[in-house]
Amino acid sequence: MAFIPNPTFIRLYLNYKKTVDRLWKLNNEELKQYQTTQLHNMIDLAYTVPVYKEKFQKNQITKESIQNIDDITTIPFTTKQDLRDYGTKGTIPKNFNKDKGFKVDTSGSTGKPVSIYRDLPSIALEMTTTLRIMKSHNLSPNKTRISNIGDFTLDNSYDEECIKRGVKDQLGFLHSLYSGRYQNLFTGKKIVELMHDLNNFQPDMVIAYPGVLIGLLKLKQEGKGENFSPSHIIYSGGVLDPYTKKQIENTFDTHLLGLYTGTESGVIAFQCPHRNFHVQADLVHIDAVDTNGDIVAPGEHGHVVVSRLYGGGTPIIRYTGMDDIITPIDGECECGMHSPMIKNVEGRSVDSIVAPDGRIFPAATFTLIPGIVAQETGVDIIHRFQLIQHKKDHLEILLVINNEKREQVKSVEGLMKEIKRRYQHLIGDEMNIDIKEVDMVKEDPRNPGNLSSIVISHVEHKDWI
Repeated sequence: MAFIPNPTFIRLYLNYKKTVDRLWKLNNEELKQYQTTQLHNMIDLAYTVPVYKEKFQKNQITKESIQNIDDITTIPFTTKQDLRDYGTKGTIPKNFNKDKGFKVDTSGSTGKPVSIYRDLPSIALEMTTTLRIMKSHNLSPNKTRISNIGDFTLDNSYDEECIKRGVKDQLGFLHSLYSGRYQNLFTGKKIVELMHDLNNFQPDMVIAYPGVLIGLLKLKQEGKGENFSPSHIIYSGGVLDPYTKKQIENTFDTHLLGLYTGTESGVIAFQCPHRNFHVQADLVHIDAVDTNGDIVAPGEHGHVVVSRLYGGGTPIIRYTGMDDIITPIDGECECGMHSPMIKNVEGRSVDSIVAPDGRIFPAATFTLIPGIVAQETGVDIIHRFQLIQHKKDHLEILLVINNEKREQVKSVEGLMKEIKRRYQHLIGDEMNIDIKEVDMVKEDPRNPGNLSSIVISHVEHKDWI
């Protein structure tokens, strides 16, 4: 029987080159005009969705009141609790066919999961971001072998619903373009089995969660995976500290880059060869705001506010529910993409450390100290470390020492004292800090069985201030 491609794929195929190249082709003014048009389309859609219709009518939000993309700040925030309160009927367009949609749940690590619906054109469009990454890093879309290690074993996860059921099952022709060069692996597999599969497939590019990469790193350091040497590794779904990043790059002799995505938003940003995170500004608009909801200045930390500029299903407009902390930066990048940039994705605020005086330290910055101290010894003495904030004034630091290199440092006890001293200096004397050597880090109570969390906080948001 002849294969008949899905009409969504045909439209995508005819426009994909234009879509992939857009951030290189449009200048800043043209990009803003494009964003404005897309936002107007989303406002039209939002007026058919109860949760947004009520907000917009109350605040007199219309296409006419949003003359350009900069006016998006006049639109009120939508929270994760708003989506919970309105339920499925209140968060999808009036005529949306749920049977043809894709129900995905947000991560439960920031609270009770929230279900949203995506449509097939959205999923198809998001697949072009992989081609953008490849274009940015000079990887051939016709030759590159890709392994994607996702949570395909979890019902209603983005990977299971959108990548597996959407791309593979309903956009089969798109998936067939990578026939023999694309591998889906499950995070639920034992890390030894994952390494075996990767070693046999020999991918050029790997997409994985930080915890999986840490496991693969350990096996590679033990001599496993002789044929597994990808030129590019992409991490997503969490943060990696600089010390671990360097270990991954050196051990695999690879280029490591971050991919910032969200179940609600789709792809937000990825790192170019110059290490800058480029916002995919034709697909999403983001702001960074302080605790008062005001836009922060470039170079300052802020909570991300995201608006998706495409697709059907559940609209995402001025959404604060991702709860990530980012740092926007000014300037142009040598890579040629014309888009806003962020310095780093600092991780969810729930993964941050709050000082007794109310200061907030994002995970990506607060985890620097152990790596810096270890590097000063000239030895990769720390295998793993973990920071656990039990109370607002109690921080526990766990270190897993590389026993094979223990004798190469003057004193492990001295190393631990120096790490504690620097944290005490950073966060203040009001914080009680315990540091200890352990055989393994603790599992994350928000995700039982997960040993990949670098920062675990038991301090509730209401106790931050």
